[in-house]
Amino acid sequence: MLKNFHDDEWVYWCPDDKYPIWVNRRIAQNVVASLCEAPSDISGLCLTKRQSRDKTMRAGDESCEYWIRDAAFREIHNYKRIWLHQFLRVRVLRHLFERFPPVIESAKVMDTLHRQIDLPAGSRRLMIKRNAMVLGESTHRGMITANCAESLLRHQGLPNGFRVSEQRIVIGKRPWHWRFTG
Repeated sequence: MLKNFHDDEWVYWCPDDKYPIWVNRRIAQNVVASLCEAPSDISGLCLTKRQSRDKTMRAGDESCEYWIRDAAFREIHNYKRIWLHQFLRVRVLRHLFERFPPVIESAKVMDTLHRQIDLPAGSRRLMIKRNAMVLGESTHRGMITANCAESLLRHQGLPNGFRVSEQRIVIGKRPWHWRFTG
């Protein structure tokens, strides 16, 4: 999958079981514009926090703070939240997948495997302090989530043969002060 890419190239990593619901365009454009200028140790930029006080970030450790124009980021010290949409250097993905076993029973197994793997030396992943993107989970236990079904019905219709769950899975929360500006 990554063999034709250089380790320092940026990719937009977007696992297929999630989709964007809302993006603060200004912040996203600033991040994209800054990727070429990012120091080589910055190897990941995530615009979504899973919850308001995400435990992947160390509270009170301002030494981890990094600014891209007017958005503050905090360092993620491992592969937690790797399944969220984000900008990553190829070396981070390659390192992760090269450390997985050659055969994996199911995709769900990767949820625990990635927690046992350290980031490549000299790499820093950053997560935004205030959400600039909200994601929806498309399926849950083999069924389309209610939020995804609503989105599909608005845009193209539900595919045949899929059952719809009552479960709603939304990742991140739109900051109140960006509700009318993004």
